[in-house]
Amino acid sequence: MGADEVRLSSEAAGARLAALGYADPEAALRNLEALTSGVSRTAAIQRTLLPAMLQWFAECPDPDGGLFGFRRISEALGSTPWYLSTLRDEGEVAERLSHLLATSRYCTDLLEREPAGVRLLGGTLEPLGSAALTEEMLASGRRQEDPEKAIRAVRAVRRREPAADRGGRRARADRRR
Repeated sequence: MGADEVRLSSEAAGARLAALGYADPEAALRNLEALTSGVSRTAAIQRTLLPAMLQWFAECPDPDGGLFGFRRISEALGSTPWYLSTLRDEGEVAERLSHLLATSRYCTDLLEREPAGVRLLGGTLEPLGSAALTEEMLASGRRQEDPEKAIRAVRAVRRREPAADRGGRRARADRRR
C-alpha cells in the first residue's frame, strides 16, 4: 500500500502486542519505532520483516527480550549489506534468529559480540567437529600479527561453536568412566 497504508494507533498497537504476549507493550513500541522509523532502505526492510518476526517472538518464552535483542543485533550490524537482505530473502534464517533471540539471552549476547554468527543460521545447525574447529582456530590465529588480536580471533571462533566443546568434554568424561 505504500505511504498511504493503514496504521494502528499506539493504543491499538499496544493492545495487539499485549494480546500476542508482550509483557511491556510500550517498550515494544519504542523498539519498533527505533527499528522502522525513517525512509532508509534499512527501515523499509525492517517494516517488511517485523510483522512475521513479532509473531515468531510471541511463540517463545520471552517475546520482549526477542524484540529487544533483534534491535541490539540490528544496531550492532549497522549498515552491513548482507544482514537484512539475508533475513528478508531467507525466511528460515529470520525465523531461527527470532526463536533464538526470544528464547536465550545467552545467544543474544553471543550474536551481539559476534554478529556474523547470524549467517550460520542459514545452514545446518550442527557444530563443527573438534578437528575442523581446531583447524579454523589455528588458521584464524595465524592470520594475525599481533598476539592479542590472534587470541581474540581464536576466541571468536570458540564463541561461535560452544556446542562442539560441550560435546567434546562430554565424550572425554564418558571415556574416563
